[in-house]
Amino acid sequence: MDPGRVSSMEAALLLLATALPWAILFMPRMAVEIAGRDAWLAAVPLTLFALVLGYLAASLQRRYPGQTLVSIVCRVVGRPVGLAVGVAYAAWFVSVAALTLREAGEVIINVILPRTPIPVVLGSLLLVAALNVRSGMEVMARSNLFLAPFVIGFLLVLVIFSLRDIRASNLLPVLEEGAVPMLRGAYVSAGFFATAVAALATAGPRLNRPQEVFGVVTWAVCVVGGLTLVSSLWFVGVMGAELAGRMRFLPVEAARFISVAEFLERMEALTVAFWVMATFAKLSVWYYAAVTSLSEVLGLGDYRPMVWPMGLLIGEGSLLFFRNISDLTAFVRFAGTPYMLVFELVIPMAVLVVAAVRRAMGTRRHRPAR
Repeated sequence: MDPGRVSSMEAALLLLATALPWAILFMPRMAVEIAGRDAWLAAVPLTLFALVLGYLAASLQRRYPGQTLVSIVCRVVGRPVGLAVGVAYAAWFVSVAALTLREAGEVIINVILPRTPIPVVLGSLLLVAALNVRSGMEVMARSNLFLAPFVIGFLLVLVIFSLRDIRASNLLPVLEEGAVPMLRGAYVSAGFFATAVAALATAGPRLNRPQEVFGVVTWAVCVVGGLTLVSSLWFVGVMGAELAGRMRFLPVEAARFISVAEFLERMEALTVAFWVMATFAKLSVWYYAAVTSLSEVLGLGDYRPMVWPMGLLIGEGSLLFFRNISDLTAFVRFAGTPYMLVFELVIPMAVLVVAAVRRAMGTRRHRPAR
């Protein structure tokens, strides 16, 4: 369907791109609302949980190298059930792509283009992502390989410029109310922080060294976890938990505090620009996963004819699923984690268990009698 191959570093950066935009923009704010000044500690259980989910997805890829998610499920549980699961995954990919698109549109509208109709912004982002998806996995991976260092570097530069504004008093005392609020803050974003399934469903079958899939997961998840911890420390340390909990887009608000020699100021537009770069890669991954999954279910030899119809579906979904940013954040806070974990944890775990049981039964059946 797509003969493109990707290196381990390219796959790791794609996996990083599926989690980083959410981990930087929304996860710290939701954690601050629940855990207060201990929000930065939520990155630790989130990272551990993401590693578990990542290893679960990687185990499927390691057991069935070079096979797509749909083909793995068909092989393990049979074609009828496998195709039904494939349709469910395609719908999930579409819904998260629509959420990602609307998330990016809301940030752009609220911060830098308040008078622009949101369909124009969403349509522009979707058009560029569609061209990226049509170009294939190699182009997606290499464009992300070019953009990711700039995004990570810019984030670290913002943190360095803000060091003199960080107040240790905003971070102390640690765990004053115990670990429960911190764990609740981590739970809210657990499903969206651990999106390894989407990245591995797209890049995993095309790894030129499938044996390195566990290293890819470990590197990407640990980098995202580290950046999440650093950015959360930045937000709470600069603004304090009370103010940070009232802010909608924490990286943008924190960037407004930066002033270097009364010359380098008002960096929120640049912050949005670099964040949109990361979100572009994330949207492309979910978009590609939706198109290729549905194309495989339908038995198409080429996924490209499905790119534009699927783009229309994602665009319509981004407008119909959520009326505004408040609807989007409410969905994530109250229903997002259970919804995501059905596809990130429950189904992959069930497939692994069935595969292990069938393998054990097959070994016992072919064991020679004594």
